[in-house]
Amino acid sequence: MSINNNLLKQDLKTKMSQPHIRAHFPAHQGKMLRANTSYELDVPYIRKPLLHKAEERIAHVFGAANSWLLTQGASQGLLASIICAGMSTSRFGLAHNSHIAVIHGAILTDLELCYIPSKCAMPTTEEVMTFLDKNPPPVLILTAPNYRGEYIDLCRISHKCRSKNIKLIVDEVHGSHLALESNKYRMAMSQACDLVIHSPHKYVGALVQGALLHRPPSSAFSREQIDKALSLVNTTSCSNLIRISLEESIYHMVQTNTLTMRNNALKRIVSVGDIIDQWASDALYRETDLFDPWKLILKSDRVSGYELARRLLSMGLDHEFANEDEVLFVFSEANDETDMLRVKTMINDVYVSLRELPQPTYVVSPKIPMRIPDFGMKPRTAFFSRKQTMVSVTEALGAIACKPLAFEPPLISDKEGNDLKPSKIPQMPPGSPVIVPGERISEWHIECLDAQQLISVCDE
Repeated sequence: MSINNNLLKQDLKTKMSQPHIRAHFPAHQGKMLRANTSYELDVPYIRKPLLHKAEERIAHVFGAANSWLLTQGASQGLLASIICAGMSTSRFGLAHNSHIAVIHGAILTDLELCYIPSKCAMPTTEEVMTFLDKNPPPVLILTAPNYRGEYIDLCRISHKCRSKNIKLIVDEVHGSHLALESNKYRMAMSQACDLVIHSPHKYVGALVQGALLHRPPSSAFSREQIDKALSLVNTTSCSNLIRISLEESIYHMVQTNTLTMRNNALKRIVSVGDIIDQWASDALYRETDLFDPWKLILKSDRVSGYELARRLLSMGLDHEFANEDEVLFVFSEANDETDMLRVKTMINDVYVSLRELPQPTYVVSPKIPMRIPDFGMKPRTAFFSRKQTMVSVTEALGAIACKPLAFEPPLISDKEGNDLKPSKIPQMPPGSPVIVPGERISEWHIECLDAQQLISVCDE
């Protein structure tokens, strides 16, 4: 077979040639990479003493006892964290919005999962505190802030965990940038946490798959335990380019002139929100109760979130995520003044078109509360079951699931006629599991998933 071109490269170059404004990950958008990404820098081998020195400098920036440069994404940090948990316990607590890598870690370590009862995918502070007041496991992992930019009170939760001798792991990938800004007192590194995971490629400008794992000074985990855990999920051929981009993006963040640049960028984002607020219209409005100022969530009572995303995409504004209810945009330094002027124009044009639509308003389909998985097996036992069958979710009622299934939002094009099924799961982020190995398939799954969704179940 002859290959006349580079399939992946050509497709990506075509997409990047489109004059869209990309309000989504990664933060650099191909514009703000400071590292010299020439292939030649990927040739030399970085010796461990030099790597450790670089990691010590990163740890100093974040106020950590130790930090590790990861080249396989935040998933690597999550896996290592769960492996650390498995060194001292047989079960751990988690929320429904935990990343699927947390489930993978439970499979590797043969841990039991104890879910926090919650109405939505992200639990409220009070739901977490109630969980801790009962019979909590010795380790708890939480995502804060979440994908939408909402926050929970880590101060209260971490103090409660410390008083009950519970190790707290915080997936702070959606707060990697905020940890270096003016909100430090609310971030995980300034609380009584034991491990913290960051994802600088999402918000700070590192290359994709660049991540950090931190051990705070008061951590109950030792450096030796974390090194041991990482040895199981690390590669012997780490990317120099990803490491360089991590180092340079972090140092860029703490420079004085960077704070000025970021403040100016934030003012441009805030000005977009101010315009939307002035309309005071149900045709187009924004979510105002967000912790993260770099995010913009748009809603409309005239059309679905899917249709709103399609209209904006057809104008040239690409999003990070959309569901039936809303559209999420994530901005960064890469979105300069010219970008934001175009954003204002596009949003205004869509608002004008929506304002002309007749009422009654669009009715969002009702959501159902999150389920607490009914486990018939431990996740590892189910995953490695020797007898597995692929069936539709409707045929699987009562059967034990073998493999995890992560929530995936539908792909939205800029063409009219998108026939997208509304999700009944309240605010489930992409990458979070809707099926966990070992749980029995219930009416909740049948109601929430596509009837033709194929899943793997144990053939008991």
